[in-house]
Amino acid sequence: EELEYDSVTRVLTSIIYLTTRHSWNMGLLTIPETEVYELLTVQRRNLINWARSQPQGVFDEVMEALLRTTSGTGVRDRTDESSNRVWGTVPGPRSVGRFAVGMIRHTHRPSLAAAGSAAGSAAGSGSAVGVGVGVDLNEAVRLASPVADIDERANAVGIELDWQAAQLTMKNAHLKALDVKIANRFDVVTVFGQQVMQASTVQSTEHREWYHLIGRNHDIQHWRTEDPRVCIQVFDREYSPGELEDTEDWIAQILEPVRTTYMQPPAIQFVQQLFLPEEPLPADATVALLVGIHPKAGGTWKEVLVYKSLGIVEVYEVMSHGRRWYRSLQYTSNANFCLRELQPSTDDRQSMWPSWERHGAGKVYDEYPDKLSDVITRSWDAIGNLSGGTETYLPARLMYGLIPSALLDTHLFWQDESDNLRGYPIDEEAVHVLHVELIVNERVECTGLP
Repeated sequence: EELEYDSVTRVLTSIIYLTTRHSWNMGLLTIPETEVYELLTVQRRNLINWARSQPQGVFDEVMEALLRTTSGTGVRDRTDESSNRVWGTVPGPRSVGRFAVGMIRHTHRPSLAAAGSAAGSAAGSGSAVGVGVGVDLNEAVRLASPVADIDERANAVGIELDWQAAQLTMKNAHLKALDVKIANRFDVVTVFGQQVMQASTVQSTEHREWYHLIGRNHDIQHWRTEDPRVCIQVFDREYSPGELEDTEDWIAQILEPVRTTYMQPPAIQFVQQLFLPEEPLPADATVALLVGIHPKAGGTWKEVLVYKSLGIVEVYEVMSHGRRWYRSLQYTSNANFCLRELQPSTDDRQSMWPSWERHGAGKVYDEYPDKLSDVITRSWDAIGNLSGGTETYLPARLMYGLIPSALLDTHLFWQDESDNLRGYPIDEEAVHVLHVELIVNERVECTGLP
């Protein structure tokens, strides 16, 4: 039977899918596993010769179908979605059957006449031409041109499909299913859902595993150890309600009920130390920032904001995510004025609420339990990325108190290379995007570390 798109993709997607996902010698298939390799051994010469004889356009469609299926990002059938990838052969007597995507391609065009006079005039002569992967080719030339050669000596090989061994590799790393422990972590499920994803290892170190997700233009950096550092303590004037400057007396009036109730025994086993900036607050100050020091490790552990006009206190946890510091709202003495949705307690009470905490909510020392982190990034050409550069996913918990919870519930926020945020709606039918510009306030900045 003559080979064509359907038969070639059906055979190769089945075999490569098995080599990347199947556990062999466990009797899981309904046919003998030896027959799978017999099929590959008998047909691979014909398959490779067929591929090398195809024009560039057909070859690209076949390779994209194989990539979609084996990486779990689509189906084998032809799709209307175009790709900026240009596939080619890896030249050399030891590389027969190796097909790859590279950043540079060299195309020899001895048969461009088949594309018609318009294509011939657009393509020029039959000399070698180097073209970037992201450059659109004239459609007639692309369909008629022979398959490109990938210059492996220039380290241009990215994604590679070896038809001889039925293997998929990414930058010389073999494809494997993303570790289920990582795939099931909360942030990963929030972005990708519950699914099996194919990945290649970019880097593996003592503290971090870095994976590239095949066919998705996303990376996951899994930090598998807790951050051993502490956030730098930038304030060194210890808070004492009886030693405040005249312009700061209002701080004690608002903060003391919260501090004496939650930041010392019997509520906790230690007295929480709080520190103010060295310079006294000016007379027109309406917000005071204090930092709470960790009783054992030291360093900034809590940030306490006292609002003069509202008469409320907010307590933030300073937490590490991907070795960067963020603040997350944990407690407010009045939930009516905070940006995080916090529910005041509805438990039975033995006395009336104190007036300063009639609408208080949250817990001062209710820390986020998971000290590990997963940093998810997507490249500029990922579907949905509107920033023009690399974007980093920010979990909602890192923006508690910064972005209203109503927006965190309906959008996924990504941080661009300028540290500004874009909120992409979870509803796929929505046609808007939120843009949040972050402005650094030196008096509130926690640390100079990246």
